[in-house]
Amino acid sequence: MANRLIKHLLGYGSAGNAGALTANEAALTAVGSTAVAGVCTDWSGNIYLSDPEKHIIIKVTEGGDVKLFAGLTGVSGTTNGNGNAARFNEPMGIACDRSGNIYVADTGNNQIRRIDPDRNVSSW
Repeated sequence: MANRLIKHLLGYGSAGNAGALTANEAALTAVGSTAVAGVCTDWSGNIYLSDPEKHIIIKVTEGGDVKLFAGLTGVSGTTNGNGNAARFNEPMGIACDRSGNIYVADTGNNQIRRIDPDRNVSSW
């Protein structure tokens, strides 16, 4: 139910972009998303989503582009690295700070992971 609600809300856009479509179910499915658990927005209006079933972090830009931001769809692990070279194990909660960092509660690894603005993933 939560996954459907997130996809529904993203599909309607926001007042900040005149109600333009920011993402839709097809775009989220295209990057491999099946179960959104965590959501945060950065100071630039981007939305970040965690998918614990597929072990990935997704970025939705204010313009509506949906991209795999970190992790590899369907592959779990504990590897630190840049973007798709990093691995997560059931990422759940997610938060953004003013510096552009993203913090992920990597539940299956019992770790807090940080993703910097250049997509470098590190354990915290």
